[in-house]
Amino acid sequence: MLKYLTRLNFVSFCDEKKDLNGAILNGKDFKKIYGNIFCKVTNKNENHYGFQYKDGLNTETLKPNSRKGGLYFTDCHNISEYSNFGIFIRKICIPDESVIFIDGDKYVTDKMILGKKTLFEDSDIWNDVELCKLAIEKDADNFKYIKNQTEELCLLAISKSPKTLKYVKNKTYKIYKAFIEKSPWNISDVPEEYITEELLKISISYNALMLQNISEKFLTEDLCLFALKKDVYAFKYIPKNLLNDKICLIVIEKDDEYNMIQYVPEKLRTEKICKIAVKKNGSALQYVPEDLRTMEMCLMAIQENTENMKYVPDKFKKINFENIYFNKLF
Repeated sequence: MLKYLTRLNFVSFCDEKKDLNGAILNGKDFKKIYGNIFCKVTNKNENHYGFQYKDGLNTETLKPNSRKGGLYFTDCHNISEYSNFGIFIRKICIPDESVIFIDGDKYVTDKMILGKKTLFEDSDIWNDVELCKLAIEKDADNFKYIKNQTEELCLLAISKSPKTLKYVKNKTYKIYKAFIEKSPWNISDVPEEYITEELLKISISYNALMLQNISEKFLTEDLCLFALKKDVYAFKYIPKNLLNDKICLIVIEKDDEYNMIQYVPEKLRTEKICKIAVKKNGSALQYVPEDLRTMEMCLMAIQENTENMKYVPDKFKKINFENIYFNKLF
């Protein structure tokens, strides 16, 4: 049922536009609530629902109880939602005596005055900073139409959708930082001249495995250790030339499920590292160089799981492990 507004209930509707859906207003009251900037998207022939639009005043019978009749328009910041309906934008004026039916984010009227016809992308509405902000808030893709790309508008667009970076003409470090903060998985899209430890840590903080997407030339021991604090599995993506006893020991001490010793270069698998790995996971014995598989390590591995017997060197297999099995079972 339509809600007809009177002077008695007009004020209560002004504060919450969402309550106006389905209401009918006169042009004067409508503009008090919604302002004065409205647009109409038109196709090549400027014919919509059989009505031929023209410059200046256009009139049509409004039939709010049906989807037929009336002239449709919308707020300029909603214009992108109707970009597929045409190629031109016209600013419009609403006469005070016109009648407007509120239909969500679009409106239907019996009278409107059409302004100059311009191509969608060439409209001067994209020079209005405040309107541009509203348009970006509504749909970040509207940023591609904006002529004066201020830093504020660029950052707003990227905060809404990182994909808008492709439309930014002047990409500064601040722009790329905002881009990585919003989409840290896209670190590989940042040009090398803008790569800093700050950006890399933002990306790694999101997911330590992003290490694999970072060029080796930017990786340092500090960054690798930073990644390992987030996820020991990142060890797999640390370049071999950066691996050392310190890094390997840290990853083995932190590892509780991946048997990361298998990724430690054999020359760095010291007895200390191997012993820690086997103590945490008996099956790690299989990755211990055979000359480092001590009796103590073998006992730890078998006590955890007798299946690990297959990793015990032949020289120890002559030992009677019955007591070990007994202790394991009971």
